[in-house]
Amino acid sequence: MKSLSELTPSATRIVDAAEGLIQAVGYNGFSYDDVAQVVGIRKPSIHHHFPTKAELGAVVVQRYTQRFMNMLAEIVQLELTLSGRLRSYARLFETTYAKDRRLCLCGMLGAESDGLPPNVNQEVRDFFGKNLAWLKSVLQDGVKKGEIEPRCSVEVLARFGCIGGGYVAGTWPGVQERLATGDRSAFFCDRQMKPIVLQVTYQLVGIDQRAMCLKGIIHE
Repeated sequence: MKSLSELTPSATRIVDAAEGLIQAVGYNGFSYDDVAQVVGIRKPSIHHHFPTKAELGAVVVQRYTQRFMNMLAEIVQLELTLSGRLRSYARLFETTYAKDRRLCLCGMLGAESDGLPPNVNQEVRDFFGKNLAWLKSVLQDGVKKGEIEPRCSVEVLARFGCIGGGYVAGTWPGVQERLATGDRSAFFCDRQMKPIVLQVTYQLVGIDQRAMCLKGIIHE
């Protein structure tokens, strides 16, 4: 499989196209025909760079993970408080959706993990594993500084922060029906779900939600 450093300009355009297609229709929703149409090349040229769709998919996730982790490293450098780091973390996903209404690449892939090739699945697991490690690190730092007094282990808290919101959104009544109609916004917590996710999070962290609202750190 190609490493990211080996990507030529042509290969990079192919990866760009595949990333956009995955975010729009999922891994199993696009073909090399679609990539060829987006890039403006013939299918044999795509096979020259990426003999299999699985290899292309794995490289797409690798690059996305590297880019995401670079942004997390910047957050740690720029934000000195736990609340600032968590706000910036959430903003990464908001920014992704605000741009052409696209979802997190690995969120899309995670939703169809049963139908992914093993190597693509492994890259997706690596993405979430690195996110979990980052959340644990910033939460542990927050505990050491006395910014929070969690009512559970940092491990549990980080896991909830990483997947809890998506789990609630994905299982809420009516969400699956909305997804079936092509409404991708169903992945997000709507006005009805948001208070539940927030309440559980604040209880786990040990944060006074009313005090946080008064300080302008979060909004109900």
